[in-house]
Amino acid sequence: MPAVLSGNFSWHPDVAADAQQFVVEMSLAGAGSAAGRYRAVAEEAVNRVREMAEGILAYQTHPYHRALKEPPTVWQEGTTRLLDYGPNPGAEDRQLPTLLFVPSLVNRAYILDLSKRRSLVRYFTEQGFRPLLVDWDAPGPEERQFTLTDYINGRLNRALDKARELAGSPVGLAGYCMGGDLILPIVQERSDDIAAAAFLATPWDFHGDRGLPEQLLPLAASLLNPVIDRTGELPIDCLQTFFASLNPNMAGTKFRRFRHMDQDSDQAQDFVALEDWLNDGVPVAGLVARACISEWYDRNATVRGEWCINGDVVDPSRITVPTLVASPSADRLVKPASARALGAVIPGAEMIETPSGHIGMVVGNRAPHGLWEPLRSWFADKLG
Repeated sequence: MPAVLSGNFSWHPDVAADAQQFVVEMSLAGAGSAAGRYRAVAEEAVNRVREMAEGILAYQTHPYHRALKEPPTVWQEGTTRLLDYGPNPGAEDRQLPTLLFVPSLVNRAYILDLSKRRSLVRYFTEQGFRPLLVDWDAPGPEERQFTLTDYINGRLNRALDKARELAGSPVGLAGYCMGGDLILPIVQERSDDIAAAAFLATPWDFHGDRGLPEQLLPLAASLLNPVIDRTGELPIDCLQTFFASLNPNMAGTKFRRFRHMDQDSDQAQDFVALEDWLNDGVPVAGLVARACISEWYDRNATVRGEWCINGDVVDPSRITVPTLVASPSADRLVKPASARALGAVIPGAEMIETPSGHIGMVVGNRAPHGLWEPLRSWFADKLG
C-alpha cells in the first residue's frame, strides 16, 4: 500500500490504467489522509466478503432444482451408460443422422443437458438429429482399476458399436474437453464407422500457453499419489482445488454478482443450475489420473508422439474423416493454443473459435450462436 500511494508500485501493463483510477478513487475516499485510504480499502474488502457470503447463502437456499426427465438407457456396462435422446429410443432408425456425444471423465455428463434452456443434446434433437450421450458416472469398484486404454478400447468402443447398430450407418462423433482426447484413437482407427468428428475444447498441446497451475500440477503428484494409493481414485476435492486455482478470484466475483440478480429470473436459475453441476463432480480412476498428470501435463506426450493406447501411438495426422476443431477464445482450462494445436495436425481439419470460456462454450448465453448452430450446420453437411 505505501508503494501504491507513493506511485512507486509497478503495475502489470494490462491493469495499469485501472490501477491509476483505483489510486485516484482511494485518494478521494480517504479525503487525502493515508489512514483514510487504508480504511477505505479495508471497508471495501469487508463489503466484498459480506456480499460473497450473502451470495453463497442465496445460492444454497434457492428453490431451483434440475427436473429434466432423463432419457432411456439403451446400453450399459458397469457404471457407463448410453442415453438415447432420439424420438424412438432403442430402435434402429436410419432416417435420422445419429451423433454420439462423449464428455470428460472428470465431470458429470449432464453439462451437455444442463436444463431445459441450456441443453446442447436436446437442441440437436429439435434439429432433427438422434443424439446419444455417454454417461460415465463415478467410477465403481471395477472402474477404479481402469486405465485410459480400458475406457477407450473397452467402454467407448462398445458404446460406438451400439450407436452404429442403432443408426444402421456411420455416425457423427463429438468429444467435449477430455472427451475429445478419448475419441481421438477411435476416430483414428474406425473411419468406416464414423462419418465426421468434432473436437470441442479438446486439449492437445499441454505445454501450449500453460499457466502456473498447469505447471505446478505435475509437481503435486508426490502429494496426490498417496491419496490415489489409498482410495484408488483422485478425489473430487483435489480436482476442484485445481480448477479453482485457474482463476482464484472467480468464486468471489460470481457469488457477488449472483447476490444482485433477481432471484426469480431465468438468469438466476441458470446460475444455480450450473453451480449445482460444478458441485456435483466425480472422482477419477487412479491410474487414469496418474496417466493424465504424468503423460499429458508433465511430459506433453501427446505432442511428442509418445501417448499410446494399447501400444499404438495416438497420431491425429492419421485421421481421414471430416473433422471440426472448436476452441473457446476465453478458455482458462484448455487454453486456445492447446486446442488449436490439435486442428493443426489433423489433415483438412476445419477450425472455429467460439466467443466464450470452457463451460460457457456449451451452456453460456452465447452458446447457441457461438457453438450450437455452427456445429449443427457442420454435422448436417457431413452426415447428409
